[in-house]
Amino acid sequence: MRDDLVYEHGDTGALGICSLTKPLPLAKSDIDKLGKGKLLIEKEAVEELEKHHLSPYVAVICAISFVMFADYLEKRLQKQ
Repeated sequence: MRDDLVYEHGDTGALGICSLTKPLPLAKSDIDKLGKGKLLIEKEAVEELEKHHLSPYVAVICAISFVMFADYLEKRLQKQ
């Protein structure tokens, strides 16, 4: 797992990857200018989420959904 400096977009609280996002070891000058920040997610919560990583299940569900949608489209096109 990698720790990054991530900037907030305006006052919305929206976070995301942008040109200013960088790994902490490369963000020393930014951190010095910004001062002390706040932790948005506790490390324990992140570790718990990583234990329940669902991406293989999501991939299978997406594949099944794609096949079902393709079958639906094929049947619909045959009716026309």
